[in-house]
Amino acid sequence: MLCKGRSTRCADARITFESKDGVVEMGDRAYIGGCEIICRNGVIIGNDVTIAWGVMIYDHNSHSLDWRQRARVVEHFYKTAGSVRCYEELDWSGVASAPIVIEDKVWIGFDAVLLKGVRVGEGAVIGARSVVTRDVEPYTVVAGNPAIVVKHIER
Repeated sequence: MLCKGRSTRCADARITFESKDGVVEMGDRAYIGGCEIICRNGVIIGNDVTIAWGVMIYDHNSHSLDWRQRARVVEHFYKTAGSVRCYEELDWSGVASAPIVIEDKVWIGFDAVLLKGVRVGEGAVIGARSVVTRDVEPYTVVAGNPAIVVKHIER
């Protein structure tokens, strides 16, 4: 588990590492409001990024689609919650995971959700309460659930 950052202001942001291999990197001059980052794989936040309050950044699917696997995970949580073993011994088979990359100069509006494997291009804006399930092109505004391009902006 690693969280690296320089000259970045995190106002009540919460980072949960669900793997000993998880890495969160924060660039320079970023402002991260009261958001939540749940990391099993990796989250990279570039320079001059603004992340509003209530944003959720989640780099994996949380649970398997197979109910039997989910039942085993719940049983594991009951036995190990609060201990170091909780995430280290968790069986992640069947749970997709991919790093999230937020490039420089991005603004993410309040209560937005970014899901696994997403790359947000430089200068992009994500509208409030949007759910980002695919890559966002540089210098575009996306909004909605799922987020779609609503505008192109100048560099």
